[in-house]
Amino acid sequence: MIKTYTILHNLTLGAFFSAYKDILNQMIAAIWDQIQWNIKPINGKKQKRAFPTIPNYSFKKGMRTRYLMNWTYAKHWIDSALKTAFSIIKSWKKNYIKGNRKRNKPIVKRSFVRVKQTLMKLEGNQLRITIKPREFVYIDLSKRYFKLEGKLGEPILTPTKIHLPIEKNETEKIPQNMIGWDSNKLSLDGFSDNEGWIKVDLKPLHRIHITYDNKMRNINRIYAKNKKKGKLLYQKYKKRERNRVKNYLCHVIKKISSIAAVHGFEKLEKQKMHRKYHHKWNRELNHTDWRKNRFIYEKSS
Repeated sequence: MIKTYTILHNLTLGAFFSAYKDILNQMIAAIWDQIQWNIKPINGKKQKRAFPTIPNYSFKKGMRTRYLMNWTYAKHWIDSALKTAFSIIKSWKKNYIKGNRKRNKPIVKRSFVRVKQTLMKLEGNQLRITIKPREFVYIDLSKRYFKLEGKLGEPILTPTKIHLPIEKNETEKIPQNMIGWDSNKLSLDGFSDNEGWIKVDLKPLHRIHITYDNKMRNINRIYAKNKKKGKLLYQKYKKRERNRVKNYLCHVIKKISSIAAVHGFEKLEKQKMHRKYHHKWNRELNHTDWRKNRFIYEKSS
C-alpha cells in the first residue's frame, strides 16, 4: 500500500521550476509531433476514429541526448522530465480512447518536478535533493506528522510543498463487515449483512449548488457590464460554494465512518451520463459530488 504525505518547505527555486516546466512542455510537444494516427472503424458503428500510437524507446533515447546539450542542471532531471512527459502523454491517450479527452496536445501549466531516487538522499531528518552537480538543497523532515516507515518513492516537489509517497507492507486482513454505497443524485444508499439498508440524505448538498447557481446568474449580469467586478464576485462565491460543499461532505463522511466497517464507493464517470438536449438533467448531474465524496473518505481513512 502506498500513502502520500505532504509537508511545506521554504526553498526558493523559481528559476529551476521554470526551466523544468519549459523543457517538459518542449518534450510533450516533441512526442506529440511524432504520434502516428491510425484511422480505424468503431465496433458496431459506421463511423471511424483516429487512434494514436506513441513513439518507441529509440525516440526517447534520442530526445535525452538532444535535451542534455543546453541543460545546466543535473542530468538526471532530464530523465525525470522524460519519464513525466511520456506519463502525461500515456494518461492523455488512455482518456482519449475512453472519450474523455479531445485531440488536443496536453500542456503543463503548474510548476512541479518529479524527484528521482538518484537525485535524493535521506540523511537523518533531512532530505537532500541535488539541483546541480555538487549543489544540493535540504528539506527538514523533523517536524513531520508521520513516520518514515517503508520505502520512500519518487516525491513530487512544488514551489511550496513536497509530496512524499511511502510504500508500506501490510498484511491483508479480510474485514468482517463491508458496506457498498450506491451513489445517487440525492442520497447515498448503503447495504451490509450486519447493518441492512442505510440511507444518507444529500438534499442539503443539492440545495447548496442550486443556491449558488442562482447567484452566478446574477453575477453574469454584473459581468456583462463590469468584467473586473464580475470576475472578483465569481471567484468569491465559487470559493464559498466549494467550502460549504466540502464542509457538508465532511459531515457525511464522519457519519459514514462512525459505522465500523470497510466502505466501498462506486467509481462513476459523469461525462458518459450526460444527455444531449437534456439541460436540466445535465445541470443536476453536475451538482453531484461523487468523486469528491470518495476522495474525502480515502483521505480521512
